[in-house]
Amino acid sequence: MAVLKVGKRKYLSLREAAAMLNVHVNTLSRAYRLGRLKGERIGDYRIVFVDEKEAWRWYRENYNQTRAQAVRKRWEREKHEKGSKRKKR
Repeated sequence: MAVLKVGKRKYLSLREAAAMLNVHVNTLSRAYRLGRLKGERIGDYRIVFVDEKEAWRWYRENYNQTRAQAVRKRWEREKHEKGSKRKKR
């Protein structure tokens, strides 16, 4: 578990932040690389730490749950349509 506490601030590794937000770690890594999520590299380590509040800010502003839900509905509809076509044959 890679959690740092500095004063009142709590910093999480990308892996911990992804688990907290229920998103894939690659999603957060991409957001960090693109500059949408602010984070810090400590020393020469590959681990990126993000402030817990910053992670939640990114989630509220950038993560599109509505789109993800629309894709799931479309998949279900297509799955249902394929099933009904098979019954007609």
